[in-house]
Amino acid sequence: MPCAANLFFFLHIAKPEIVSFDYKVILSAVLGSFVAVMNFYLMGITVQEIVNTENQEDAYQKMRASYRNRTMLQLIWIVIALIAPIFNAVAGIVPLLFPGSISENTRGSRLEKEYENTRR
Repeated sequence: MPCAANLFFFLHIAKPEIVSFDYKVILSAVLGSFVAVMNFYLMGITVQEIVNTENQEDAYQKMRASYRNRTMLQLIWIVIALIAPIFNAVAGIVPLLFPGSISENTRGSRLEKEYENTRR
């Protein structure tokens, strides 16, 4: 379960009259986590493309375009999470603010730790 859903669950246990925990929280947390992971994935793809680029100006322009597009993706999600009544805005936005909590649980982090252990 995404980090935001866990946060809302424990807050709901502590203060059920203030913090709701329903399908909106889970749906928002899952979609917010998806947007955060997609942002990280698209950044990785861009970096791989830039590494193979000879011209430094082209690389700079590709990175700027990628940054702009990824920021727009996140802003569109934030607007949707705020406006659409089917989403819990806070649960949808929290994964964007703490992407490390998502990436710590992914396969890439485990592979990185295994790589570090083999280097020692």
